[in-house]
Amino acid sequence: MNDKVCIDASLALIWLLPAEQDETASIMLRKWDEEGMEIITAPLFHAEVTSVLRAQVYFEKLLPEEGEEAFSVYLEMGVKSVDNPEIQRKAWELTKRFNLPRTYDM
Repeated sequence: MNDKVCIDASLALIWLLPAEQDETASIMLRKWDEEGMEIITAPLFHAEVTSVLRAQVYFEKLLPEEGEEAFSVYLEMGVKSVDNPEIQRKAWELTKRFNLPRTYDM
């Protein structure tokens, strides 16, 4: 069994934003935590998550204190960014395989 799982910002935001809460996503996070899975991600993840959290506060979809709480939870998640040429090569190949326009979600 693999001890790592790679996530994108959209999944993390489901966990972090009250309006996006989803039971299936929450169950998945608890399962990964119980299994000791390391959560990894692509380099853009951190900028994407923090930008969305800040925009939610700026556009008054979250109260400032809710934004601070979500940001704190994000930091505690400890998601590790992984980047190297092999990952970029794999992303390139996957986008071709699935005929997708962008590599950053791979």
